[in-house]
Amino acid sequence: MKARSGFTLIELLVVIAIIGLLSSIVLASLNAARERGREAAIKSQVLELRKLMELTYSEHGSYAGLNRGWIGTGATNPTCENRGYTGTFGPQAVAVCEGIVSNIASHENRLFTGVNTDMGFSLAAHYSIMALLPDGTLFCAGSSGATSSGVPFSLAGYLEPGCYSNP
Repeated sequence: MKARSGFTLIELLVVIAIIGLLSSIVLASLNAARERGREAAIKSQVLELRKLMELTYSEHGSYAGLNRGWIGTGATNPTCENRGYTGTFGPQAVAVCEGIVSNIASHENRLFTGVNTDMGFSLAAHYSIMALLPDGTLFCAGSSGATSSGVPFSLAGYLEPGCYSNP
């Protein structure tokens, strides 16, 4: 009787199962890496917007032209272009804003620039930038120089350093 060479059906199925398991692990890691990349891009662009805020203040003595409220979807929170950034750095602010928004999943509230005037802050003298991160929390950067990451998207979260009620 002649010996048969080759693989049995069981051996082939085991190899296919192992390949499937390894590929699912790789894909999960790839998705996590993409999310971390989007988060890093958002944070970097928020800090770029912070620089534009400071340049605006240096030139005009006010942040008001770039403190424009929520950017998102729908009529209540328009696009970056329609939000009305003004001043010398308005066009650059629109470009940075669009870069931030492009990394955020569709949401009514994606990016905010402004402060809580009810707490005595002025749009001319203070700013807060709050951007929605891929995990649903906020990254905040304020006129005090403070930043906070992983901030809950809530009124209590707005009290964190760099956020709306604590710029």
